[in-house]
Formats: sequence, C-alpha cells, structure tokens
Amino acid sequence: MNNLNISELLVYYNSIKPSKKKAILKSYTKFNQNPLIIQQVLHGSMLGDGSAQRIGPNRNARLGYTFGTVNLEYAEWLHRLFVTLGYCNLKPLKATKHFHASSQTWYEHVTFNTFAFVSLTELHSMYYRPATLEEITRQSKSGNNFLFTKRIPLNIADLLTSDLTLAVWIMDDGFFDIYDGRIKLATHSFTKDEIELLINALKLNFNLEFQSHQARISKHTGNIHYNLVLSKKQVPDFVARVKPHMLPCMWYKIGLNEDGSLIITKKAKG
Repeated sequence: MNNLNISELLVYYNSIKPSKKKAILKSYTKFNQNPLIIQQVLHGSMLGDGSAQRIGPNRNARLGYTFGTVNLEYAEWLHRLFVTLGYCNLKPLKATKHFHASSQTWYEHVTFNTFAFVSLTELHSMYYRPATLEEITRQSKSGNNFLFTKRIPLNIADLLTSDLTLAVWIMDDGFFDIYDGRIKLATHSFTKDEIELLINALKLNFNLEFQSHQARISKHTGNIHYNLVLSKKQVPDFVARVKPHMLPCMWYKIGLNEDGSLIITKKAKG
C-alpha cells in the first residue's frame, strides 16, 4: 500500500466500507503506521498552516484546517483525501465570514477537522510543546485558548524527506515573489534556531539552499518573523520537484500560471 500514489490510494480506499476504515485508523498506535502518503502530507501540513489539536492532556489529537476561499480548490482536495481514507466525515465544506480586527476587513474561509486518533497524538507531540504562561496569557487576551505552541522537531531532517511534503508545505505557506523572482516560505511562527534546523534539513535531503530573511516584527510580541528564501538559481530544480505533486490552481506559488507559463516578474517600486 505504501507504494501507491495518491490517485491509486484513493481508488483503494474507496472500496473499503467507512466503518472498517475508521476501525483501521483506530488500531494505529504509532504515527508511522498511517499510510506513507498521509505521513508525508501531514509533515508538510505541520510545517505549514495545518494544526494538530488536543482539547486536554487526556484527549487524543485531531487535525484542524482553515483556508481562505481563494484556496477553496486546495481545501477541497485535502478534505477529499481525508474523507476517502476515513480521517473525517463527509460533511461538505461551507464558507463562513469572519472579521479581521487589525485590518478591519471581512474574510471568507472554510474549516474542517478530522476525527481524533492515538496516532495523531504522536504527531502532535512531535510538532507541539506545552505553551508557557506568557504565551497562554497572550493568547487569552486575543480571544484564543491554546495550551500548546507549534515547534520544529529536532529530528526534522528525518521527517522532511519527500517531494510531496515539500509540495504540501509550499501550497500551505509558500509564495512566489513577483519582484525578485524567488520562492519563499513563511516561517513566522518558528524561532531562529528552528529555522536553522529547517535550512539544514533542506540542504541535507534535497540539496536546496535556503536563507532566512527577516519579514517583519510582531506588534504583539516583538518577535522577529522570518521567511525562508530559496536561492534564485535553484528555483527551476525546486519547481521540477514539487510541481508534479501540486494542484495547477496552486502553481502561482512557484511562479507559474495554471497553463504552465511563467508569471512575469515586476520591478519593485522605488
């Protein structure tokens, strides 16, 4: 089963009754018992916008996703993958609006969660640590209630090993800078030391040369937020790696239009 691609995996799981799928997933006690493709997708999600959620210390973890409706096709693709393999229910995605106070703007988004499983609790332990009192207090003031803070595992070089993981990461948190022609990854929630772990893993496993560039300083915490920036000469190699695993609607994140043509770069103002 681990030799199947995503399309073949979907065909295989479509032949299994939903109740049996959930029983199979409940039997997994280790994260690496999940299908290899799911492991690769989830490592990309954890590096990007995906979240592993635990309501309490004695509860198993589930996965949570929120996407702006501009990326609805990607959200539907990911949701369909999880539904077919038995990780979440068939409830269709529904767009809702929320007000972003800092920008005074209304946004539309879709949200979905998976079921909670023991094996996902191990994934949670990889990518989260208990939040500090300062972090909990800050989140409470913003109306959130998070007991855990996302982190980069020390052994990320053992986890970030597949082109599919890179593709999911770029679809989640990547972007193409039309002014300098570079591919960048937003890594704002990670520390400088954690970003160095990512840079080393990308060099070791893919021979890709990324650098960390300061993106902005958080108004709430004063922390410096960084982007990972790919060497311009390696953009073609990176595109060749991830493009086969990406939805055409997301190719704009690697500098391509949906028809495969190059996005034209612009001159920076000033």
